[in-house]
Amino acid sequence: MADDIREQNIAYYDAEAKKYDDVRYATASGRRADIFHKKLLDEMVYADLARDARLLELGCGTGRLLEYVASKGFHVHGIDVSEGMAEIARNRLAALETGTAEITVYDGGVLPMDDDSFDAAYAILVVNLIPDYQDTFQQVARVLRPGGTFFFNVPNLTSIYFPVGCYVNLRKKTTTSNTAGYRYSHWFSPKEWRAALADCGLEVETLRGEPPYARWIDDCQPINARGLGQLFSKSVFIKARKRDS
Repeated sequence: MADDIREQNIAYYDAEAKKYDDVRYATASGRRADIFHKKLLDEMVYADLARDARLLELGCGTGRLLEYVASKGFHVHGIDVSEGMAEIARNRLAALETGTAEITVYDGGVLPMDDDSFDAAYAILVVNLIPDYQDTFQQVARVLRPGGTFFFNVPNLTSIYFPVGCYVNLRKKTTTSNTAGYRYSHWFSPKEWRAALADCGLEVETLRGEPPYARWIDDCQPINARGLGQLFSKSVFIKARKRDS
């Protein structure tokens, strides 16, 4: 990740940390998003795993999903660029009654984990913020065990939201900011994320989409993100598996 983008992302999330959960997930639409993300984790990740499985979360933020994953009895390791966000996550996870969780502040480069050390990895609302996402995919593939899964989402450029995606890609930053400024962001075509996965030996298994009405409907169900469904998926959620050999 370029130094200026990395530093800007850190500044943005350090400034956002104390209000992040209230701004993002305390509203009605935020609570629906939280439920939607957890529903997808249930469907796309947990079904494959034994209770003692080890998971890696990229961009763990304030620990919203770390807490949920650990509550299922798993061992989860979260990484994030922001010490401010990580500190809130540590406080949140201090009272865990099941599973285990640890957090590492990480700002790019080689992941500080051993080869073949995780059964699954996931990244929700993260990959679009990483300009060198191909290198990140390589690192995820390295730390996954053979047969392990990588679950993530990206904003979908080939959708009815195409004009917004083009605007973001032209600016190379999000449309919203805080006191620290903007974050880098990128909307993806399927060709981009498919090529990055193939280059590191990860094979696409399942696609799910976030429908346009997700923020307005309680207990919204994901849609098939292939064919016509791709057109209506604002965000595409991808499950890929590391080849056994």
